[in-house]
Formats: sequence, C-alpha cells, structure tokens
Amino acid sequence: MGAQAVNSALQALQSWTLADPWALSLSVLALAPWLVTRRRDQLSWPTIDAFPARSWVRDLRLWRVPDGILSLAILAFAVALARPQKVGGTERLNSQGIAIEFALDRSSSMTGKPMSPGPETASRLASAIDTFDAFVAARPDDLIGLVTFAGSATRLCAPTLDHAFLREATRSIRPSGPGDAGTNIGHALALALGELRAVNSQRKVLVLLTDGRNEPPQDALSTPIAPEDVARLAPSFGVILYTIAIGAPDKEDGDRADVALLKTLAALGRGKFYEASEPADLLRAYHEIDSLERSSLVSIVRTRYLEGYPVWIGMGLALLLLSRVLASGPYRHQP
Repeated sequence: MGAQAVNSALQALQSWTLADPWALSLSVLALAPWLVTRRRDQLSWPTIDAFPARSWVRDLRLWRVPDGILSLAILAFAVALARPQKVGGTERLNSQGIAIEFALDRSSSMTGKPMSPGPETASRLASAIDTFDAFVAARPDDLIGLVTFAGSATRLCAPTLDHAFLREATRSIRPSGPGDAGTNIGHALALALGELRAVNSQRKVLVLLTDGRNEPPQDALSTPIAPEDVARLAPSFGVILYTIAIGAPDKEDGDRADVALLKTLAALGRGKFYEASEPADLLRAYHEIDSLERSSLVSIVRTRYLEGYPVWIGMGLALLLLSRVLASGPYRHQP
C-alpha cells in the first residue's frame, strides 16, 4: 500500500508543469530572513535566571521559528509565480481539413430490413448509422454535417468540428412515418449542397446513401428537384459527389436502389459509386472515401490548463501571517 501511494503521488506530480519556471530562481530570497536576523545584534532579555548560556534550543525559541516559516512563505510565493498547471482538456478551434456532408435516407424501407439476407439482424438504417459514427470518429480534423431525408429533407447537423454533438444527434434519427412517405433524393442533394456552399473549405465532399429510388411526394406544395440537375451543379461549387446504394443487389421485391441513377449522379458529380449489400461493404466504401479524401492540413487545437498558483498563494499568505503572529508573540525578537 505504501509503495502504491508513493507511485500515485509521483504520477500526480508528473502531470503538473511550470508555465514560468524561471520564477523559481526567486526562491533564493527565502534565505533573506535568516541573513537579516543573523546580522541583527541579539541580547537575551534579563530574567531571575540571570544570563543563561546560549544554546541552539534557546536560539530556536527566540527567532528561528518565525524566520523559518517566513522562508517557507517566500518559497510558496516563488512556486506561485512559476504558475504550476496541468492539462485540463483540449478544444478544437478551427480546421483547414475537408468539409463532408452526408445525405442519409431514413425512409420506411431503411428500417426493419437487414442489408442482406443472413444472420445479420440490424436494419439498413441502423447499419448506416453505426458505420457513419465510425467514419466521424476517424476524422477529427474535418467539418462533417448530416442531412436526413424521406419524403422531404432535414438538416440534422450543419458541418461542424463538434463531432461529439454530431454523433449524439445521429442517435435521434428515426425512420419516417406515414406523413413523410417517399424518397426525395433531389431535395436531399439540394439541401446538402447548400450546406457545403456556406462552408469555407478548400475541399468539399457530399456522400449520398439510399436504398430506394427517387420518389418525391406528389403534391401541389412542393416542386420536385431533379437529382441530376443538382449533381451537375456540384463540381461548379467545388463539391465531389459519392453515392452509395444500400441493400442486397439480388432482391426480387422491387424495393431496390436505383443503381443506374446513383451511378449517373456520381459521374456528374465527379465522384464514385459504391454498392453495399452488407455492413462490411458499407464500411469498405467509407474506408475508400476516407483514403481518397485525405487532407494534409491539421486543425488548430487550444489546450485548457488547470492553474495551481491560487493554492500556493493561499499557502504563502497563511505562512506569512503565521510567521508575523509568532514573531510578535512568544518568538518575538528582543532588542
């Protein structure tokens, strides 16, 4: 137990650093009280015991205790000036990496069905969310945003470096209900492209994930947007478009991604098309996009420090007060 306590104490000390170590040179001033007192003429106060022989015990009683405490106070102030501190966390302030916007299909076809027949039981939407989370965790220096869509598109999170918030937001994704039926790919691409246009980044990427066909709602309140028109605009805004078809390619139920359309969109957007029939395929697609869209620039990180100097200042003041109380009391200097 004793060795463990010592090791713990040493590790705790190693976590502290000094912001201004030069201030420790002021610790030589701790000798000042001793030197000043030694130069002062001392005369024991006469008592009925006459003049007893001087001894180190009597010297300690007369003046060394207050001066010793005063020296400790000076040492504490010197340590405070050196500003002991330890890392209390980091915060990313800015990034010059890539801006990546995802458009994720959350239509009813994305839930309740695994990506491919077999022992895998997670729905396509759950698999897409899990792999998206892993992708975000692997790219801390990039602005990443997310748009979800079914019959209409919704911005879930604007491109951000706050990936903790983004990953938390993805946990709130739910499949669409009866009032939001459809798969409005054109609206989703237009909203995602608009998000990227507002970002100041040297490289911009848009990733579309869907298991269906472009089936916007047919009502008088909205005008359908052709996905091809949006894909043609992407390169002019400096955006590369990747498309991913989710689901087994040999399904016979007719509920299958429009591969021809997704290939066309990727070609118009100067990107690449991927087909993911199982979670491993989706992960490989993300890994390839990750390797293709790498930035050599890094983000600016601000380190937050926990300052320890207030404790040392308080300790120094307490010792200074104690030394003055003792010097004016039982340990006072006698002329």
